[in-house]
Amino acid sequence: MLKVGIITFHRAINYGAVLQTYALSKYLRECGYDVQVLDYRCKAIEDSYKVKFALNAYSIKRLLLSPFSSGKKKRFYHFLDENIPHTKSLYTYDELCETAKEFDFIITGSDQVWNSQWTYGDEAYLLNFCKDEQKVSYAASIGKSNVSDEEKEQLQKHLQHFKSISVREQTGKDLLDSLLQKDISVNCDPVALLSKEKWTDVAVSPNEKNYILIYMLVKSDSLMNAAIEYGKKTGKQVLLINDNLRRDYPVVYKRNIAPEEFVGLFCNAGCVFTNSFHGTMFSIIFEKEVHIELQKYKGAPNSRFTDLLKRLGMEDCVFETPEIDENKEINYVSVKEKLKQMQNETKNYFDIAFLKGNE
Repeated sequence: MLKVGIITFHRAINYGAVLQTYALSKYLRECGYDVQVLDYRCKAIEDSYKVKFALNAYSIKRLLLSPFSSGKKKRFYHFLDENIPHTKSLYTYDELCETAKEFDFIITGSDQVWNSQWTYGDEAYLLNFCKDEQKVSYAASIGKSNVSDEEKEQLQKHLQHFKSISVREQTGKDLLDSLLQKDISVNCDPVALLSKEKWTDVAVSPNEKNYILIYMLVKSDSLMNAAIEYGKKTGKQVLLINDNLRRDYPVVYKRNIAPEEFVGLFCNAGCVFTNSFHGTMFSIIFEKEVHIELQKYKGAPNSRFTDLLKRLGMEDCVFETPEIDENKEINYVSVKEKLKQMQNETKNYFDIAFLKGNE
């Protein structure tokens, strides 16, 4: 049995990051591989979660929220310990090198593991610690359209030695095609590899049913107002996944929820409003009426939305005005067929990637 390691943002207090880690590890285990996530503690990422006091509004807010954040962190790490097989904690390059010897392949991805904004330039996510024949990526994302010459040089330096490369967005493939003389695959986010039924098994259901769910990665008054107005129009209760102390909107706040509760909120929703990629993914997996607002800030990684929705024939789920058509229907029979095709592409990718290592 091949031993496969994964390096990704599994310790991020972020629902998409943790759930994509869970999905990829579970999928590969079900394919018959012996899988562990490398419990790498990237110092820069770990430090970003520490509360540092200073006399400014942001630091004071973080200090006030820290008791709640601590509880949320415990729920995330409990989910990790219970559901995701992982190695001992690894802190250094030497520890990564030594641990890599235990595996036949190391996968970097999914998530924005090649976005220097999140990795702080840590080359571990470019697999600088293992042998060339071990290096594989899966649905790795660069996460931005504007990449500096220095970042391009770093990507080229490391990725030219990979056995197999898979990215999550066509824009990522286009960039790497310009830098490398290698085949680049485009594959779906790992959460799409598990069926609706398997995610339902993970879900912890809320008390509420058939509500409108809002999940924002980036705060948006226009998205909030559209959802609230739609709630008034349809008579449905509106729930918001949000950890803030302030209650700025007349909705039910769901704060500091665990990853399995996050899945449960999507599973039991009647309708979803979101500007989150993984919010979009879970809405699709659970076959929900979904209204997606693209992120509006300069340089926003909207290609991951547009690429996915175009592939699934769901472009009209993006809204730009507060007027929502309650009679619009999504052809989930067609969507499921396309998701199945994407899952088959993933299986073929791994079959070939792991075969290459044994040539």
